[in-house]
Amino acid sequence: MKVISIINQKGGIGKTTTAINLSACLAELEQRVLLIDMDSQANATIGLDIDPTRRKKTVYDLLINEETAFDDVRCKTILDRLDILPGHMNLAGCDVQLSQSANRPYRLGNALRQVNGEYDYTIIDCPPSLGVLSLNALLASSDIIIPTEAKYYATKGFDMLNNMITTIFQQLGHRINLMGILITLFDKRTTLNRIFYDQIREYFGDKVFRTLIPRNISLSEAELYRKPIIKYAANSTGAKHYRHLAIEVLFHE
Repeated sequence: MKVISIINQKGGIGKTTTAINLSACLAELEQRVLLIDMDSQANATIGLDIDPTRRKKTVYDLLINEETAFDDVRCKTILDRLDILPGHMNLAGCDVQLSQSANRPYRLGNALRQVNGEYDYTIIDCPPSLGVLSLNALLASSDIIIPTEAKYYATKGFDMLNNMITTIFQQLGHRINLMGILITLFDKRTTLNRIFYDQIREYFGDKVFRTLIPRNISLSEAELYRKPIIKYAANSTGAKHYRHLAIEVLFHE
């Protein structure tokens, strides 16, 4: 099972949109996929038309109480091969509630051992911060994808994230692969977008996905209607590009 964290401490750059739609497109390619919503805003959960307030148990319970059964948390989605561990607003308190736990960075990874072999991919939607929730996600992950706009300030957080990944390896011995940087909200008509895209390609080389996610009204509408883009507008530009991304991920070495 390949575990991929979708992470960037900057918000508003298409992180949750990518987590939902990459998961959906991998499921469409007949992969068994688990999406984990680690954000207290629970937008990935809501985006799949699941009300976290109506769930008896969410990923919060899985992290706080190690006796929580995995099957009590996971739930089906509108796609046959896609399950989700729903997020919840209570996740916002995990930094404090887990502060005295010696194994606090490993809670998610330990829980995932309950389903080892049941999924081909696990996609983790990380919160826009580098606290205990993101640390749990990274320590459970083999790979990360960093969504970012082709803008100057959007890329400024790369160094902080890279330092965290380096520290995780040096202090905890866990190696995480940068699968790729995904350019989102791209507008090829904008000169600055093109300039910063070229700079990112020059610096990161083949670590930048070939797929570009454009600004697309259908992606915004799909969020409004709480559906993955392939279920809302299967032939839209947004659907086409996320399908291309899923293929890149599927054939990533």
